[in-house]
Amino acid sequence: MFAAVLGVFLLAIAATIYLVFKEEPFTPWVLLPLLFSLACVYIFKAQLNKWWYRKFPPRMDPELVKVLNQYFPYFKRLNTKEKVRFEGRIERLKADKQYVTKELEIFPEDIKMLILANAAQVTFGREDFLLEHWDVFVLYRQAFHTPQIQEFHTGELHYEDGVVILAADPMIEGMLQPQRGYNMAIHQLAKAWQYEQKIKNEDFVHDEGSNSGNGENYLHKLAEVRGRSDAFEDQYGLFSEEDYFGVSVEHFFLMPEQFKQVLPKTFQALSEILNQDPRDKANPLIRKLEEV
Repeated sequence: MFAAVLGVFLLAIAATIYLVFKEEPFTPWVLLPLLFSLACVYIFKAQLNKWWYRKFPPRMDPELVKVLNQYFPYFKRLNTKEKVRFEGRIERLKADKQYVTKELEIFPEDIKMLILANAAQVTFGREDFLLEHWDVFVLYRQAFHTPQIQEFHTGELHYEDGVVILAADPMIEGMLQPQRGYNMAIHQLAKAWQYEQKIKNEDFVHDEGSNSGNGENYLHKLAEVRGRSDAFEDQYGLFSEEDYFGVSVEHFFLMPEQFKQVLPKTFQALSEILNQDPRDKANPLIRKLEEV
């Protein structure tokens, strides 16, 4: 982060001046502007970082860009300008998080990048994209169980601790075979962003009859979007009301034309919330953003 580097630089200058000239009477007066500058850097660090990244957008390792083009259709279809912005967002997310592995010796860089790409996709139309509440990403190889959920699953959020947990192999399978599988990464990261934005189900579930009764009506509509009505019990039976945003966003990006036909009002609401229309694959943003 630019602000952190600038802060360390100013601190080093102040320490050097103090050590070299600590016996001189003018030293405190020289240090005061530096200490004031340090305080300003701390207070305005977000604005400084935003300015720096807008002027010098970070770029990804070319080898990772190749992986992104191969495994992430959302990125591959973007125009050149938006690809640069997408890369910059991944790099900024990467620098902002901590990474923990289970069942693996290291957190593979390509898997890390693909997880962050899902986060960048969800929030690509928004300026508040850093998922600041979520500090730690935990990676399992396969489906896992935890003290909170005593059955095997592929994604989980710990709201109090700001932790996102995902299983690598099911995530990749869902991304490679989206028609057959399911992208749990985009589901969980959409829920993570929903938590930060305090989005409620009534903010996007608007189609007549889809948000009534015990909630199954809406899930049935989503199953229709995905062409999985015959497999409703097996594939949608475990989703609760707190999953509505995650599963809606996953379907919204994968099947936008069908989503628009089956749930037109909800499609419009999600488009406004996310500031995206995924039917425009080269540039899905509806409203232009100021920042990178």
